[in-house]
Amino acid sequence: MEPRLVLAPGRLLKLSYLKNDTRAEYRAALTEMLAGMQPSPQCLQLPIFTSFFNVSQCVTRLLPFKVNTSALQVLWPLMASPSQTSKEALASLKRGEYQPPTANDLRSPCPVVNAFANHGLIPRDGRNVRAEELDTAMKELGLSITIRKTLVWGAYFERYDNRPSGLKDFITSPLAYLHWHFGIRNINQKDSDETACLDLDQLSRHGAIEHDVSMTRRDFAQGGDNHSKQEDLVDQLLQSSSDGSYITTSDFARLRRKRLEQQKKDNPDLCFPSVLHLVTAGQIAAIQRVFGHGDKESRIPVSYAEALFREERLPVKEGWRKSQGWLAGAIGVVVQLVRVRVAIGRVKS
Repeated sequence: MEPRLVLAPGRLLKLSYLKNDTRAEYRAALTEMLAGMQPSPQCLQLPIFTSFFNVSQCVTRLLPFKVNTSALQVLWPLMASPSQTSKEALASLKRGEYQPPTANDLRSPCPVVNAFANHGLIPRDGRNVRAEELDTAMKELGLSITIRKTLVWGAYFERYDNRPSGLKDFITSPLAYLHWHFGIRNINQKDSDETACLDLDQLSRHGAIEHDVSMTRRDFAQGGDNHSKQEDLVDQLLQSSSDGSYITTSDFARLRRKRLEQQKKDNPDLCFPSVLHLVTAGQIAAIQRVFGHGDKESRIPVSYAEALFREERLPVKEGWRKSQGWLAGAIGVVVQLVRVRVAIGRVKS
């Protein structure tokens, strides 16, 4: 007979000698406990291995620390404060280490920006993101200083619900006269150090940076959720590859045209002026230059796209490395933008 753990009242686990139980019963018992339910009698017996379960990951794996099987009682410290444990676990993650967001984290409609947060390149909770942090994160992709500064500059405009008017408003914020509707930050939004910041969910403000006909999100007019990833659209993107291995410029062009035609049918309030045709082509070009293979075609491996658009993770383990040289610079992106626009124009409706 081998020693086993049996759930006791409170947060204690007692030793007993019972017959073999399965790993599935471990998962069932711990899942029920986490849900605040009384475990069923069939799940009371929990076998001791040389490792013990981390409550936050009980259904997936064991932690590599040993349990003293000679003790009669074992305190379960993780049950006392799961939220605190989660915070401590996140705090222990290294910068660049991937961790999916928790239910309380804020995210944007942009998979790349979300990947920054998931890797800890900007605050993982998506709150109080400073301009310098966003700039540093984009530098990790290999984007040139021209592109980085332009994007960051535009992202930190303040949001005005009404067009400013009068001399005082002009003196206070002259740019607001031109960009009043395109800002995403709240007026005078700052962190505890009085530094300008934004929250990632503010990027969802419709008509500013966010726009209709996303490759992986629904339009705002389709229920108001323009920030959540839609699995069917991610599938559509990945399946756009003509050879199943790479997504080429032509593949992206066909997808862009398909998405536009699809949204014309699904969204009667579609807003997609000619300038957005240019903007969305630029987004594709930038993604190709950053995550492409560096050849003329700037093909993106489907495995890279899977990581980026489905998991919102930088595809480092798939082989991607930071873009080098002029390809991710302003000239390289503009050249690719022209190729994308030409390719889209060649797609038959």
